[in-house]
Amino acid sequence: MASAKTAVEQVAQVGIEATAGVAAAATWRPRTETITIQPQVETAEVRPSGSYYVASTYLNAESSSGSASGAVNLTSQLRFLALALGAPATAETVLDSGVFAHTFVMQSDRPTWTVEYGDAQHASRASFVYATSYELEFGRNSGTSTFSMSLGGGQFSDGVALTTAGVTELADEIVPALRVSVFADTSLATLGTTKLDNALAVKFSLTDLRAGKQYLDADKPSISKVVNTAPTAAVELTVEADAPGRDWVRKLREGEVTYLRLHAAGDGGHELTIDAPVMVSAVQERGDEENVYVAKYTLRVVKTADFELTATLVNGLSA
Repeated sequence: MASAKTAVEQVAQVGIEATAGVAAAATWRPRTETITIQPQVETAEVRPSGSYYVASTYLNAESSSGSASGAVNLTSQLRFLALALGAPATAETVLDSGVFAHTFVMQSDRPTWTVEYGDAQHASRASFVYATSYELEFGRNSGTSTFSMSLGGGQFSDGVALTTAGVTELADEIVPALRVSVFADTSLATLGTTKLDNALAVKFSLTDLRAGKQYLDADKPSISKVVNTAPTAAVELTVEADAPGRDWVRKLREGEVTYLRLHAAGDGGHELTIDAPVMVSAVQERGDEENVYVAKYTLRVVKTADFELTATLVNGLSA
């Protein structure tokens, strides 16, 4: 009798598509994140009058969806940031022997992936895979240091073979919450100089990044294009409700722009820095969290005349 197929043996590996929607052989697999891809179908049914039961069901559209989640890894974040924002806005900068800086801003042109998922006996695949959301969350008291991403994609295919040659497993460089700091300044000139010494948790998120489109074309059973949508970029900030923590309410009343920096430090000068101008868009209820009276705010990322959301990744991986 054949052994049961178990979830623990399923691996995911990724190919970066040269042409969107054209399947690419896998070239890398994550080591500290879990990537999944699943079929999605849209069906309809017909029920004739006078019948207790439907007469038929039929397929109207099919695609795929998935996710990526795990630790915040400064190596693999190069791949995930590129999927969410587009390729680095400028050519990578060599800072030292084997140390590279990559700068990201939102690009209109963003890559798509082919994701293979399965084991040596049976695997599945989806091409045209794109990011619909991207999230980082850090909490010192909770010990939270997590990354997550939602994925969409094209038609799901079963019975494929995993790519076996030329697949690199990306190295570990996990950033724990104890290496994360948050800065808030009143101008771009001073960005990154004033550390929040009362921050307890921070969550950065980008949602509604892209969407797949299917057209009336019998030769194309799934999505034909991926379009960019109007994203929502936000920061959920939890701080002690002391005088500086309460001052965020004043910022809301006065419509003040704050230049926020989220900095995650690795080893050997490696780091992830997310800089964004933000405005307070919501104030949540204050309350006790682990014996500290806290205030929580939703900060909406905005575009100012002199700056927009920028992510800078310094790691040992050349693009």
